[in-house]
Amino acid sequence: MNIIIDNKKCNNCNKCIEKCKFNAIQITNKVIINDNCVGCNSCVNACKTGALTLNDTKKKQANYNEYKGVLVFIQVSENKILSTSLQLINKGRELANTLHEKLFAVLLGYPNLAYDLDYYGIDKIINYTNTLFNTFNAEAYISALYETILTVKPSIMLVGATNEGRQLASHLANKCNTGLTADCTDLQILDNNLLQIRPAYGGKIMAEIITENTRPQFATVKNGVFDMPKKLDISNTLIETIDKVYTSKNTKQISITNKEKTNDILNADIILCLGNGVKKKEDLSLFENVAKKLGAEIAGTRALVEKGFITPDRQIGLSGNGVNPKLLITFGVSGSVQFLAGVKSCKNIVAINNDKNATILKVANYSIVHDMYDIAYKILEKV
Repeated sequence: MNIIIDNKKCNNCNKCIEKCKFNAIQITNKVIINDNCVGCNSCVNACKTGALTLNDTKKKQANYNEYKGVLVFIQVSENKILSTSLQLINKGRELANTLHEKLFAVLLGYPNLAYDLDYYGIDKIINYTNTLFNTFNAEAYISALYETILTVKPSIMLVGATNEGRQLASHLANKCNTGLTADCTDLQILDNNLLQIRPAYGGKIMAEIITENTRPQFATVKNGVFDMPKKLDISNTLIETIDKVYTSKNTKQISITNKEKTNDILNADIILCLGNGVKKKEDLSLFENVAKKLGAEIAGTRALVEKGFITPDRQIGLSGNGVNPKLLITFGVSGSVQFLAGVKSCKNIVAINNDKNATILKVANYSIVHDMYDIAYKILEKV
């Protein structure tokens, strides 16, 4: 909890209760904040008497030195571990080795998948085995993960920057009264602190962020930022199973509807990505035919999403998807910081742009300075 209560200043106005959406506050002869609190601080903003105030987070927490190791939250979709989580295991192992500490992983539900993580160099896997966790429930997940944090006391916690991961990480950071850096593009160790790197000010600078005084240090990372781990020949992983159920107090599951898949750029071997060089929406058919010839998935930059040329789920970059195909071909992509953050792990990039100074040409494995439309027609003629 990050809220200080001074009952002497409370005048029983109940404004804090009116503002709280989580039934987390009770007032009898004193103010009580229960476990429903998610740390949104709306009650503090509503209180005019000073009865509720925030903790001073500038002071180093009392048990700071008790936090050791790296904890990775394992996310699952359709009974398959997300590649984002596997990439974080790889980076987590690197960070733990630098700190000379242990690497932990926590898996909620899906006990059959715990052994799929056995040869990735994880020291210990905490698996909550109850299959109720197989369906995402924010309240239950937060409760289980918070208990894991209190038990393991990791110095660093890494979470995939999915819709669910962002929601969980922000709530957990609040409950732990610590910091969170979202959508990191690199993670390093500096003086035993986690150096969290991400673009800022519209990509004009790369911000370096350190959580100096509190633990854990939370960071979310998108898919494709780090490499996938390689399996080891020998496993020394300890798997701890916990058969415990966490009930939801404020939400109720009514039904589950699977979202229709509109693309598969996250798992594509070849991606053809279009940039601002596309002149009009009608021209997309030309590049769709090229993609079909090459067996590629079509994607685009943020500029094309804003123009309405492609849907947001096909966007590559910091505000879109991180990808790691075997081959990425870009047509008319300039190569902004935000875009490059989404293709950081791509090993083979072919860039086509008529601007010889385009940044993408400097990072690509093969650069073609030529009209993108001409190249597209030539591919259709030759392939």
